[in-house]
Amino acid sequence: MTTQTPPAWLAPPAANHIPNIGKNPPATELLHTRYRIIFESVMERMYSGATLSAVLADDFRDVNVGAYIRWIRKDKELNRRYEEAKEIRAETWSGKIIEEAEGINHPNDTARSKLIIDTYKWLMGIDNKQYRPSQQVEINSQISITAAIEQGMSRALNRPVIEGDWDEET
Repeated sequence: MTTQTPPAWLAPPAANHIPNIGKNPPATELLHTRYRIIFESVMERMYSGATLSAVLADDFRDVNVGAYIRWIRKDKELNRRYEEAKEIRAETWSGKIIEEAEGINHPNDTARSKLIIDTYKWLMGIDNKQYRPSQQVEINSQISITAAIEQGMSRALNRPVIEGDWDEET
């Protein structure tokens, strides 16, 4: 099955081809309508593990990724759903990590598999706090402020005195 590209006259103009987009309300509204139309399908593809860049690159409407993210971030509900899609995508990626580690459908060498797994883990930590590595700092010693002050005073009082003539010009 081959995908047919629609005729040029049928495709809406690309975002970067609309002149004075910020100063042209009809053009801005057209752009926002285009974004609203594709939003649900974009979210569905992200739930399945696709990146936003990959989804928009596959779309024939030539949507600018940065402009699309800015549009999403301006609406609280759309932004919440986008963040949710990234979290769910991280769950999908966890399955890909297991497949990569087991070598299922991925006959990569060990170093390549490690790179792929580490990349997924890093991205998952960004998208979903559940996958962020926990950082624990353990301190087993106690510091006495009084003792530290006394040591500092002792060092100051026991400094060697440098003798010599003071030259005002230096």
